[in-house]
Amino acid sequence: MQTLTIEVLMDIWGRTIGNTPVRQQFEIWAIKHSLPIIKDAILTTAQKNLTVPLDNCSRFADEVMIIRTKRAADNLARRAK
Repeated sequence: MQTLTIEVLMDIWGRTIGNTPVRQQFEIWAIKHSLPIIKDAILTTAQKNLTVPLDNCSRFADEVMIIRTKRAADNLARRAK
């Protein structure tokens, strides 16, 4: 199994979606979300087969990350009770 890094995530984006956002975008996402959540969002975005500009794909992926991160935090809080 390949270790997730920003470079690996950028490669996944490039292979599945196409034009890759700049590295700085991935660094920002990595501050806000876990790398597995970022990967999941990239794959979800790729499944949508969006034929829209890169900016729209990035926004969609960002929304997926926000939802998944919140869901993970909610699940963790529920388990802690």
